[in-house]
Amino acid sequence: SKPQNLWIDILKKYHAVDIDYQPAGAGSLTYREPDETRVFFGLAAVGKSLNRINFFCAMVGAGILLLVLPLSYLSQRSRHVFQGSGP
Repeated sequence: SKPQNLWIDILKKYHAVDIDYQPAGAGSLTYREPDETRVFFGLAAVGKSLNRINFFCAMVGAGILLLVLPLSYLSQRSRHVFQGSGP
């Protein structure tokens, strides 16, 4: 998609270190560290990939993750509660 391609172009322009770009189809932007099993999606993937540019970008990325990950968790939890799945 266009936002994904734009973000990949930005990462390439600023010479993000050790990123292997792979087409993932029509889904959301994803990011996974080589030594980790967790996959980050969407805005969390953007935040995590900022670690690969420079220290300032890594701090911005950490801020994004600090907001996005708890909100994502709370969103999932509320969805389970409203669907009757419980905790």
